[in-house]
Amino acid sequence: SVGAAADWCDDPIDTAYSPLGMRCPIGGQIRERNELAYWVHTLAQHAGVYLDVRGGNAIFVPDKPRSSTHTVTAASMVEGTERLRRRPAGGTPELVTINYLSPTGLQWSAQYGTSGGSGTETTLSMPFWDNRYAAGRKAIEVYNKSQHEIESLEFIGWDDGLEHTLGDVGTVTHAGLGLSAAEMALMENEPVERGRWRRKYAPHDDADYPDS
Repeated sequence: SVGAAADWCDDPIDTAYSPLGMRCPIGGQIRERNELAYWVHTLAQHAGVYLDVRGGNAIFVPDKPRSSTHTVTAASMVEGTERLRRRPAGGTPELVTINYLSPTGLQWSAQYGTSGGSGTETTLSMPFWDNRYAAGRKAIEVYNKSQHEIESLEFIGWDDGLEHTLGDVGTVTHAGLGLSAAEMALMENEPVERGRWRRKYAPHDDADYPDS
């Protein structure tokens, strides 16, 4: 919900550095026309939430540490639809840069990692942030998530998966894929035909989310 997302963003974890110290302080002005969907996605990116669109409603689900709520096994998947993606050699970012705006409108950057290696560099723009601590945490989070050997798991599943929402964490076990109680978060859940849903999971680790 929007309320849960707001509480997550307003979590005061930086009070030692600033009076408010919120996790994701969002501010700024919209100075150009664009589709509503564009601004909803932009807000979701800055708030650090999954965007679960159902009909005419956009549900914000905080992307945060959480416990596993369900299990996924080979029986949860339509046989032959499993696709496990691993990161290619050299495809792991070594440096993450978050661009944001200073209170006076100047572009500043927060970085995490190293440069000059064989890996790639990732740059994200957060123009509605003016807090270097929030930008620094985002850089660490993006870097940490990119270090997992597995990138994603996709498969066609059954209707029973509808009880799970985006962001829910499950333990995935599939001998054929080499997975044993691997914690993964539900990223996408889209209908493909009657009684069949395409689901996408990504590795989840509470340690990926910095609190300082």
